[in-house]
Amino acid sequence: TVGHIYITSGARLQIDPYTVVKFGASDHLYVNNGGVFDVYGQSGAGVIFTSVNDNYAGAILPVSTGTPAAGNWGGIDYQSGSGGSMAFTAIRYPVDGLYINNASPLMTDISISENSSQAVYLNSNNSAMVTSPVFNNLTISNTGLYRYGLYLYASSGTIGASFNNTNITHGANYYPVYMQSTGGGMVTPTFTGTNSITSASTSYASIYMTGSGVNTAMSGFTVQGGQYNLYALNGATGTFINNIFDGSANEALYLANNADIVIDGSNSVTNAPAVFLLGGQ
Repeated sequence: TVGHIYITSGARLQIDPYTVVKFGASDHLYVNNGGVFDVYGQSGAGVIFTSVNDNYAGAILPVSTGTPAAGNWGGIDYQSGSGGSMAFTAIRYPVDGLYINNASPLMTDISISENSSQAVYLNSNNSAMVTSPVFNNLTISNTGLYRYGLYLYASSGTIGASFNNTNITHGANYYPVYMQSTGGGMVTPTFTGTNSITSASTSYASIYMTGSGVNTAMSGFTVQGGQYNLYALNGATGTFINNIFDGSANEALYLANNADIVIDGSNSVTNAPAVFLLGGQ
């Protein structure tokens, strides 16, 4: 257990393969403005960030209860102006797995499990900066209540993240994918590759988009479950190509309050009570 870690301006921390780092309650790893954090896991030789109570990775610590749980530690924060990369890395039992604010690290083969709040939280609040991390092969899984998978929020500036091969297994309430813009913020992520969302929730949509600054492009998804597979409102826009919408509790696609969504014939809807619900359009 290491307590808080701060990577300050001009400093760089490198984590090598086969490393396990365990954190106690509320502990974070902060990458400050001008700091760099690189994690060099490899296939078969990954890096794990986890709870002090996790006896399934690394040494068993004297303080361990042997019962790890969501929210046992804070998470990894790439703060405004920071940099770095992570590869073949598992993040277990955090509050927020990755919090990225006005920064653009490269993420490759990342798994996040049992977060208690957001698995990946992308935030933009500076009009002079762009939050545009690249994720290749991202896996998120959680089972508890009131959790998010991807949470993208811009009050100013732009979130222009790229996701390739994203898979979310969501047994929780709240949203597997949540995108919101307010003020002058822009949320413009792209999703490519082979992607999936499986949600056990019947009270929250699998993909939620709100705000006129939201404009996403999503392709190659299989979206299963949720109250709606897609819920777009308040001027949100997006283009959906070659996706499968399946098994929603209510209508597959709910568009409301001037949402402008392009869904062409390459998409399909199966096992839903109805395809569309239009509200206040």
